[in-house]
Amino acid sequence: MRKRNAPRINDPLNDSINFIIPIENDELHIFLIYNHPTSYLEETTLNMSVNYKYSLIIGDFNINNSKKRRNLNNFLHRSSFSMAETPTNTMPDLILFSPNMKNFIENIDVIPDLRSEHLSIILSLNVDITMKLDKFYCFCKANMENINK
Repeated sequence: MRKRNAPRINDPLNDSINFIIPIENDELHIFLIYNHPTSYLEETTLNMSVNYKYSLIIGDFNINNSKKRRNLNNFLHRSSFSMAETPTNTMPDLILFSPNMKNFIENIDVIPDLRSEHLSIILSLNVDITMKLDKFYCFCKANMENINK
């Protein structure tokens, strides 16, 4: 697994990371995102994901108004990405996937409550992963002093 430069985030309240897993003689690009409830939908992440054959966009989208919902629907229509049906049936936490990922999604389920305001969703994929041992972590927005305490 390796980290790729994350898309440029236009709103400091939002966050995104992109990492890559080698699969099927290609690469799976996974974008984890957080959109703050008062922010607009961060389209840079969405637009970057369409550049790859295998892409997943997973995260807290906070689709809480008609403009965000319209922007999401426009992206889905324009890109041929699909939105996974999740057991939570809520709009904040979503899984979007590129057309080539459809046959690899094996199961989507909710894991036990972790005492969060969100229900955690687990996504199982049926892919051959050729993992490399090289790992790279970038905590550019994290406060490392607090993490290391």
